[in-house]
Amino acid sequence: MTSILAVLGAADPSLITIGGLPLHPLAVHAAVVLLPLAVMGLVAIIVKPAWRQHYGWLVMGSLVAGIGATVVAVQAGEQLALITGITEEHKKYGKVLEYEALALLVFAVWWFWQQRAQQGSGKRRQGSSALGRGPEAIAALGSLVLGVGSLLLAALVGHSGATAVWANKIAPAPTPTNTASTSTTGYTLADVQKHNSSSDCWTAVGGNAYNVTDWIGKHPGGPGVIQGMCGIDASAAFTGQHSGSQRAKDFLAGYRIGKLTGGSSTTPTKPVSTLTLAGVQSHNTAKDCWSIVSGKVYKLTDWISRHPGGPGVIQGMCGIDATAAFNGQHGGASGPKQTLAGYLLGALKG
Repeated sequence: MTSILAVLGAADPSLITIGGLPLHPLAVHAAVVLLPLAVMGLVAIIVKPAWRQHYGWLVMGSLVAGIGATVVAVQAGEQLALITGITEEHKKYGKVLEYEALALLVFAVWWFWQQRAQQGSGKRRQGSSALGRGPEAIAALGSLVLGVGSLLLAALVGHSGATAVWANKIAPAPTPTNTASTSTTGYTLADVQKHNSSSDCWTAVGGNAYNVTDWIGKHPGGPGVIQGMCGIDASAAFTGQHSGSQRAKDFLAGYRIGKLTGGSSTTPTKPVSTLTLAGVQSHNTAKDCWSIVSGKVYKLTDWISRHPGGPGVIQGMCGIDATAAFNGQHGGASGPKQTLAGYLLGALKG
């Protein structure tokens, strides 16, 4: 098997891949098969004492494997989210499932040890409850409750993840009610720039203005991608990511509030001298952050606080040529490249 690859260090969590594929979907497939089967097996040997001797160790081994795959899937999902984004619902359910699965493992191991100890000492009486007595009964009940809870949470995690991936591909495009009424005269880029937060997010694409505030939490690629479009002309980012996709255009159309007037370029007119390496080096703080990636200059000041991986990663790019760092972290991923495109100032000169 292709060896697991880790990219970059702990300061900027790496994406782990196997055979070129992210670890998260691979671990998810293991978890959704092993965990439900193991939980059903655990329930079976708790309520049917006669099955414990034959299947006890098999069930416990399967439970360890299933819960292990679940933990790996959640951790790898958080890692992948730094690149692709993640819906808050999916993230919340995943984290709760991880904790519940670990609690289930503790109770199940406790119960298994208790019942084997009872059998070994000969203390189990004929006709006694299948759940046992005292600590064994508590451990058995805890295992049953946590097992059922884990199955329900696994279903919620799977549903929220599938919705994030497939909803905008198979569902009809939304027709949301915008907080701003549609303008007949249009909006300027200056108007759009005033609405540059996740709680009030306007953007411009292809000569039109859009209020995408409500779409931030619903975007299948995670909120960070849309947050990066707030207050700017994101035509390049949108076209680069969704070029040729009529469905993406239909979704966006539901958030249109009017035409963009007075020009649609997000790229400020900058003297050529400012787009040199020396010019970029003078913008090296969190309050005024420029960076170079692949021969182009980007103003990343507004993206620092929005970056899904935390502000420190972007602050480390201020005032330098960050091509190696960006490519090392994101490789050929299109999402980060299109988010970055929204902050373009121009080509590097000199």
